[in-house]
Amino acid sequence: HDLEGILSVMDIDNSGFINRDEFCHAILGFVNGVRPMSVMEIMYAVVRTQMELTHCRELLERLIVEKDNSEQNQRQAKQQKNQDHSEDDAKAMPKNMGECLQALSNQMGSVAKLQNEL
Repeated sequence: HDLEGILSVMDIDNSGFINRDEFCHAILGFVNGVRPMSVMEIMYAVVRTQMELTHCRELLERLIVEKDNSEQNQRQAKQQKNQDHSEDDAKAMPKNMGECLQALSNQMGSVAKLQNEL
């Protein structure tokens, strides 16, 4: 049971295999008189923590990119909406004084027709 525990803790990268560096590090712990299980447990915890931090960093970077893309899409949609409204307003407005007078004359003609019909 202890051997299985030592072997699982020696497998620092949790690959299911013990590579040369992992084995040597564990043996050096034995030679130095340090309780190998505690050193290996600490190493295991450190490596697992590093792996989890790397995963968290990747997720955070992905979320930041998604947020930036979303904000950019919202800005573009707002700009397009504003541009569409500006174009509609420009189409509705006469471009010069002659067009203004013509539009006014047309409106007055329509009002005169309605009065005659009444």
